[in-house]
Amino acid sequence: MKAFWPAVAKALGVVVVIQACFLYDFYQKHQGLLADNTALESKVLATEKELNVAAARIEAMEKASLEGVLKESNKAIVSGWETLLDTVQGELNKAREAIPSLLGGEREDGDADSDGPQQDPALPAIEGERT
Repeated sequence: MKAFWPAVAKALGVVVVIQACFLYDFYQKHQGLLADNTALESKVLATEKELNVAAARIEAMEKASLEGVLKESNKAIVSGWETLLDTVQGELNKAREAIPSLLGGEREDGDADSDGPQQDPALPAIEGERT
């Protein structure tokens, strides 16, 4: 038995040395992967910056292109028409509200007078005009 324990101790020593070698190898690989990861992260950030610059250039080119100018002018025209229509609608509403005051007491219940000639209520009568 005397030879058994020294053999076990030597075998365990060899196992410990082999484990230390594996541990060192894993440590070296881990350090390499960390360096690769850092390099890849910096490349991704640089690529994202380039992508943002390219997107900004594309947007500027689209705005400066004929199609972009047409789209912008179309938006301006549509906006102008909408404003004009809103103004006309407002004026029509004002005219509708003013019609009863122009008619005065002549048409209280909405029936037309059958005594004389009809006149457009929105147009005031001009003296000396034949109706």
